[in-house]
Amino acid sequence: MVKASETDRSRVAVAVAVVLVAAALATVAVTPPSAVAVPGDGEAPTWPPGSTLSVTSITDTSAALSWSAATDNEAVTGYRVFVDGVDVGTTAATSLPVTGLASNTAYDVRIEAFDEEGNESSPGSGFVL
Repeated sequence: MVKASETDRSRVAVAVAVVLVAAALATVAVTPPSAVAVPGDGEAPTWPPGSTLSVTSITDTSAALSWSAATDNEAVTGYRVFVDGVDVGTTAATSLPVTGLASNTAYDVRIEAFDEEGNESSPGSGFVL
């Protein structure tokens, strides 16, 4: 029979105590009363200083756009991409391919961020494509 040292018994006791505390904490749930209304988020996403819009993989009819992430007091839900003022796509990512372009044509590209409450940023800096 192997005899456990005092240190080994202490380690086991600490491990058991940690498991018991973790199990107790896992069962605690805090639910706000249903009568309490959480105020809506009235703050729109913003573009941090130094935000950029990049255009890569340019062909005669398409381009890949990518941009810096906007910030929000809660969370940015997505981005709308506008080409010459027309909404050409919505994405949760910070990139989007744009198709249907014509060669030798200048386009004004702008990105607008939005949050879950529908608050919208001002369009990011334009980029002529």
